[in-house]
Order: sequence, then structure tokens, then C-alpha cells
Amino acid sequence: NIRVNGQYSSNNYQVTNYGIGGLCEQHLDAQGFFDGTHPEKEKLNEVGDYIATIMAWLADTPAGGGTSFFRSTTASTVYPRRGSAAFWWDIGLNGNRDTAMAHGGCPVASGSKWILNKWIYSYNQWNKYPCKRENYPIQKNFYDLRSNIGPFAEYRYF
Repeated sequence: NIRVNGQYSSNNYQVTNYGIGGLCEQHLDAQGFFDGTHPEKEKLNEVGDYIATIMAWLADTPAGGGTSFFRSTTASTVYPRRGSAAFWWDIGLNGNRDTAMAHGGCPVASGSKWILNKWIYSYNQWNKYPCKRENYPIQKNFYDLRSNIGPFAEYRYF
């Protein structure tokens, strides 16, 4: 039930195409607004940081093109399948970037990869994702789905 359509709720949809060999290096979607690491913080004053990401695949990719999430001991790859979508939370309960959400696009080996992204801003979610005072890193195995899923759950993606 997060807001995605308001003026300050999210950015516009972005469609991206990767051809043969196309990839996206490892990165975090959250920009570091709340932890003070974003170099141009004033640009985000009206919207806040990215709280969540939605990625959808618009076409099948014959080979390669997966999106991998990296951890120090665990990694997981989502392979492109037309009509599929993924959602993940970008910041922890303390407002800082969640480094467990570091991800990147693997090289396309055959065909092309078409994705649609939407990044959800934090400020217009104030009543759905209230601030917490705890200051701790999230060190849980987020690939384990035994817990409830959502922003306040132990594991924060689906």
C-alpha cells in the first residue's frame, strides 16, 4: 500500500535496453540522503531518498542479463522473464542505505534485455513507513522467506 502515483511519491517510469554485452555495475539505488553521503543533498529535499525499487522485465532474454544481489556470503540472481517484476526496500529502518540491497545487471549474452524501473521516494510514505530510532545495520539473510515480508519485517523484499 505504498504511494507510487503522487507528485512526490516516485520518479517517472524508466525503460532501459541492454544489448549484447550490456550490463550494470554493482550499486545501491538509495542515494544516501539520510546518512549524509549524497553529494547534492538539496536536490532531494522535497522527496527524500529512494525507499524502494520496482523492476519489471518487458521481454525474455535468451541468455544472460540476470540481476544479481550481492552479500558477503550469499548472492542471488533474478533472471529476466517477460511479465515478471521484483520489489525491494532500499533503506533500513534507521533511514540509511541498506547495503544488503547492492545489486547489478549481469552481461547480456544473447538477445537484449528490456526493463522498466520505478523508484519510490520516502517522504510521501510517512504514514506507511514511519521513522524508527534504532541505529543498527541489517545483517539478516534476506533470502530466507520464513518471516513476514515488508518494511518492518526481518526480511525486506519480495
